[in-house]
Amino acid sequence: MGPSWPWLHDVGYRRTKQSGKTNIKLGSLEVREGYGNGSSALSVKQALNTQDPGRRGHRMPVQPLLLGLKFKRTEPIKYSECLGQYITQHYGEKACRNSVDDLGELDDLRRQLTEDIEVTEHTEELFAQYYGNLCLIERRFPVTQYEGGVNACFVWADAFQPEQVLEMHKIGLEKAATLFNLAAYFSQMGINCDKETANDFSLAGKYFMKAASALHFVRLTVMPSLMRTANAIEPVDMSSICLEMLEGIMVGQAIECVFEKSVKSGAGHRPLAEIAQQLAVMYADTYAVLCEKAMKKHFERPWRYTFKIKGLYYEAAACLHQASHLKEKLGRDDIRSAIKSQIGYVQESANLIEEAMRLCSNVKYNALMKAEIESARKEICETLSDLQTENMSVSMVRVPPIEELEQIQTLSPQALPKIGALEYLEKPLASVRFNSIVPEEITRDWSKYTDMLDRMLRDQTDLIDRSSDDARVRLREMELPERLHCLEKGNAANVPDSIRVELESIEQSGGMENIRCTSQQVLDMNLAVTADLDDCRNMLRQLEARGASTELLQSYHRKIDGYKENLNVASKTDSYTRETIEKNREDFEGLTLAKAAFEAPVLESPMLLVDSTEPAEAVQALRLGLDGLEAIAHQRNSLEDELQKTKRSDDIVESLMAMPSGSRPNDIFQDHLAQYSTIRESIAKNIEKQKDILDAMGHANDVFTKSYDFVDWERKRRAMATRWKGRIEAYKNIIHSLQEGIEFYLTLSDAVGSMKHDLSSKLNNRNERRVSSPAQYQQPAQGDPSHQFSSLLHLGNQAVEEEEYTGVNPLFSRRK
Repeated sequence: MGPSWPWLHDVGYRRTKQSGKTNIKLGSLEVREGYGNGSSALSVKQALNTQDPGRRGHRMPVQPLLLGLKFKRTEPIKYSECLGQYITQHYGEKACRNSVDDLGELDDLRRQLTEDIEVTEHTEELFAQYYGNLCLIERRFPVTQYEGGVNACFVWADAFQPEQVLEMHKIGLEKAATLFNLAAYFSQMGINCDKETANDFSLAGKYFMKAASALHFVRLTVMPSLMRTANAIEPVDMSSICLEMLEGIMVGQAIECVFEKSVKSGAGHRPLAEIAQQLAVMYADTYAVLCEKAMKKHFERPWRYTFKIKGLYYEAAACLHQASHLKEKLGRDDIRSAIKSQIGYVQESANLIEEAMRLCSNVKYNALMKAEIESARKEICETLSDLQTENMSVSMVRVPPIEELEQIQTLSPQALPKIGALEYLEKPLASVRFNSIVPEEITRDWSKYTDMLDRMLRDQTDLIDRSSDDARVRLREMELPERLHCLEKGNAANVPDSIRVELESIEQSGGMENIRCTSQQVLDMNLAVTADLDDCRNMLRQLEARGASTELLQSYHRKIDGYKENLNVASKTDSYTRETIEKNREDFEGLTLAKAAFEAPVLESPMLLVDSTEPAEAVQALRLGLDGLEAIAHQRNSLEDELQKTKRSDDIVESLMAMPSGSRPNDIFQDHLAQYSTIRESIAKNIEKQKDILDAMGHANDVFTKSYDFVDWERKRRAMATRWKGRIEAYKNIIHSLQEGIEFYLTLSDAVGSMKHDLSSKLNNRNERRVSSPAQYQQPAQGDPSHQFSSLLHLGNQAVEEEEYTGVNPLFSRRK
C-alpha cells in the first residue's frame, strides 16, 4: 500500500489526537503532522529579516512530514510444536519435557512482537531478546523442510504489498523480518517524540538513526546470508535497493531533526542552507530510486510524489537561507551583489514551491498539503514582490539566473550522521534456553573456538593489507605506471595536470562552439539595443510634432545620446574581439585534450646499453611486472572471499556435540582450523610472489631511469605547458570579454527598454488627448494675438501637468 499522506483518505486510515499532534496511518507508513509550536524549514520572515532579532521565531505554517514504517505482518507459528517435535525425535521425551518452559517463553516472545506490538521503550529489549534466541536456534537446530530437521515454515507478508507473501523454511527469513520490524519500531518511536525543544529533536533523530542501523544490518548481513542459502528470489521490500532506499529515508529524517534542532538553537543561515540542500539531494536520490522499473511497479505513485515534494521543499528552504547568508556576508562590502544574489535565490525558491504546488495537484485527495504549500508560495511570492519592487525603484541591479549564483553546498562527509552498529545485533544477547539440549560447556567451547578463528582470520587479513600497502608504496617510489606513459604518443597522462584540467573544462563548456554562440549572442544584443534606440528617436520626433515640453524632449535626447555613445564604444570593442577570434581561430579550435596529448613530448629511445640490459627489455619487464601485480591482487581478493566462505560453512557445534568422551576440545579445534591451512599457504605464496615481482621491477626501473633522458623530457614538457597556457589564457580572455559584453548589453537593454516604455506611454497619452479634445490642439488663427496668448498659456499648463521623467540614468562602464 502507499504512504499515509494527509490527503490519501483511503480505506483503513485513522487519525488520533494526542498533545496537539495528529497521527495518520495508512498502508506501511505512519506520518506525524505538526512540530510542536509551529517550527518549519521554510521561514521567509526569519530567513530574510536578519536585522530584526525579535522576529527570528516567526515560522511559516508548512510542516515537513515525518514518515514511519509500519510493521510487517506474519502468520502464527508454534515453536513448542515444531521444535518440540524435533527435540523429542533426537533427544527423547524427557529432554522435550525439560524444554517446555523455554519453548513456551519463546512462543510468547514471538507473539508479543508480531500480533500486537507496543511502541514503548521496553519493546526494544524484547526485540533484542528474540533476535538473540533466533541466533541460538540457528546455531543449535537445523531448520529445514527436509526430513530430519525442524519443520518450521515462516510466512511473512510484503511490507508495501501485503497481498504478496513469502514462505521459507529458513530461520534467516525470520531474522530479517524481525529486524525490519525493529526498524519500523524505531521509526514510529521517532515520529511519536514530542518536538517542542532542541532536545526533543535530538531524541527523535537518534531513533531514526537506530532505524537506519537496523536496515543497514539487514541489507549487508542478514539478507545476503539468507539468499546464499535459500537460493530464492529476493523479496522486493527486503531487496538491497529497497533497504538502501529506506535506510536513506531514515537518515534523511534524522537530518530533518538536526535541521529543526539547529533552528531552535539559533544556528546561522549558512549551516541551515547546507543542511536543507543535503536533504534536497537525498530526497531527489530517493525519488530517482522510486522511478526505477522494479520499484515503480511495487510502490504506488504517491510514494514518488512524497519525496519529490519534500526535495523541492527543502531546496526552497536552502535558497532562502543562502540568500540571507550572502546578504550578511556581502551586505556591508558589496551591496549590489548582495541584493541581486538575494533576489535570485528567493526567485528560485518561488519557482521550486510553484513546482511543488503543481505536483500536489497530481495527487488525489491533496487538499491539506495543497493548502500548506499554497501558504508557503503566497508568503514567498509576497517577499519576492517586495524585493523586486525595491530593486526597480532604488537598486536597479540585474538579477542573474540561478545558474550564475554561487552553488549551495551540501554537508561535508564528516558532518553527515554516521550509521552506527546496534550492539545486540553485532553480538546477540546470550540466552540460557535449551541448556539441557545443548550443554553450556559446548557453548563455552564454541565461543572459545570462535575467538581463535576470528583472531586467525584477522591476522591473515592484516598480512594481506600490509602487503597491498607495501606494493602501493613501492610503485609510488618508482613513479609507476605514470613513467611508462611517457613512452606512449598521444596518452593524455603525459599532459601536465594543470593543462589537462583546463582543457577538460573548456571541452565541457563547448570550446570554440561556445565562443561562436556567445559572440553571435553579443552581436544580436547590439543590434536589438540599436533598434530600440532608433525607436526611441522616432517616438521623440512624434512627441515633438505633437507639442511636447521642450525640457522633457531635451532630457530624453541627452539620454539617447549618452546611450548611443556607450553603444558605439561597445561596438568597437566587439569588433576588436571578433577580429581576435578570427585571428586565433585555429588555436581555439585546437584546445582539446586529444590534441594536447598528441603534442605532449615522449621519451626518446636511448642508444647505449646499461648493465648489459636493453632499455626495451627493462620497459617490457616493468609492464609484465604491473600485469603480474594486477593478477596477484585478483588472486588475493579470491583468497579473502574463500576465507569468509570457509568460515560460514564451519559448524563446530555439531563436532563438539559428537565429541567422544575423553577427547579434548582443543583437538577438535585443531581439526577445524586445519581446513584453513591451504588458504593460509596460498596467501603466504601470494605475498612472497609479490615481493619477487617488486624486486625485479626495482632493478628494471633502475635501468629504465638511467637509460632514458628524463631531464630533457621534463624540459620539453614545461615548454609545451607554457605554449598551451598562453592559448588557454587567450581563450579565457575572449570568454571574459564576451561575458562582459553580455552583462553590459543586458544592463543597457533594461535602461533603453524602460525609456522606450516611458516614451510609448507619453505618446499614447497625447494621442488619446488629441482624440478626446481636438480643439485644444488646433493651430491658432494668424494675426489673433489673444488667441495666440490663450493657446500658449494652455500648452504651458499642460506641459507642467505632464508627468516628468524622473528615472536615474544608470552608469555604464565604457568597454575598452
